[in-house]
Amino acid sequence: MLKFLTKILNTGLDSDGNRDEKEPVEIATAVFLLEIAHADSTVHPLEEAAVRDGLQTLFKKSASQVDSLLESARQAREKSFDLYQFAKEINGHFQAEEKTVILENIWRVVYADGVLDKYEEALVRKIAKLLRLSHREMIQVKLKVLDKEADSLPDRSDDGQGT
Repeated sequence: MLKFLTKILNTGLDSDGNRDEKEPVEIATAVFLLEIAHADSTVHPLEEAAVRDGLQTLFKKSASQVDSLLESARQAREKSFDLYQFAKEINGHFQAEEKTVILENIWRVVYADGVLDKYEEALVRKIAKLLRLSHREMIQVKLKVLDKEADSLPDRSDDGQGT
């Protein structure tokens, strides 16, 4: 009986014996980044790179750890019916400042290919609302990303779509 209880209590511990509570919130964040990358039905290689860079930066992960996180996020995304469960996880662990950093990474994925698609924009609005961020906060983060990334955005002016 004691062995059984110890096994149950040790489930979810990291290698140092500490409870690993970050994983669900990391998966939820990765799902949002994947969702935005797929919003326009075409995942551009630059969007995929922005997803990976965002996860490495946000969670201080190695490339192999990001691969593992993305695999878990893909599985969670496939099993889910909506984004609410992921927003609930993020809202339960992060304050507004941390959620705006997530939103900043979402905007980076949107603009990675140099195009703001109407479906991407609608999804960003939905995610911001789910994260309990105001419209004003969403726009401020968007402008911050555009200001920071303006020089590095691909020139897509010849394709008839604008930012």
